[in-house]
Amino acid sequence: MKREITLTKDGSHTLYVENWNESYHSHHGALQESLHVFIENGLNHFAHLKEVSILEYGLGTALNAFLTANRAIEKKQKIHYFAMEKFPLEKQEYELLNYNQIPSAKPDLFQSIHKAAWNQKQCIDLFFDLYKFESDFSEVLNLDIPKVDLIYFDVFGPRVQPEYWNKESLTMAFDMLKPGGRFTTYCCKGSVKRDMMEIGFEVEKRPGAPGKREMLHGRKPL
Repeated sequence: MKREITLTKDGSHTLYVENWNESYHSHHGALQESLHVFIENGLNHFAHLKEVSILEYGLGTALNAFLTANRAIEKKQKIHYFAMEKFPLEKQEYELLNYNQIPSAKPDLFQSIHKAAWNQKQCIDLFFDLYKFESDFSEVLNLDIPKVDLIYFDVFGPRVQPEYWNKESLTMAFDMLKPGGRFTTYCCKGSVKRDMMEIGFEVEKRPGAPGKREMLHGRKPL
């Protein structure tokens, strides 16, 4: 997979995949998209809990994991973070990303996430445990992952990876959630919304990140 680092409009990096003509984040701003979709419309729903478990589909650049870990440390909220990624970044790629420029970030936190061993628990901080699985998303039910409070669904879009946006894949995600668990994604395609509703999600369209009109948020009923 040929990738190149590009700059988005908010000054943060993303990666561009030439083979697919697709970027890892919105060109309007990688940082602001991750904060909006996954922190503000995901993690913030669980601010009242002392411990939260999260499953990310697509570790990618690890921006979502980094922002989550930073928030956990700031709020002293214990987070157990599970992430799947089939195509991990190389050292020479993640070392060039500029996410460590985020104010208040703990030194070396971003690098620690990337350097953590795969397929085993890693304690990145007192408030952030990380479990990275070098795996295809279709294997989620076969991995050693418990049911979680929150899913960050951050795979490439339906044009590039339609197999992860079909009803079968979304059903597996639904099954990975605890009752009352949440599902958040940048995507707002009508067929995805309809499939989520048929599976059993309570689905909302919410305002999208800057430059995008809408996003989807789902809740698994109690």
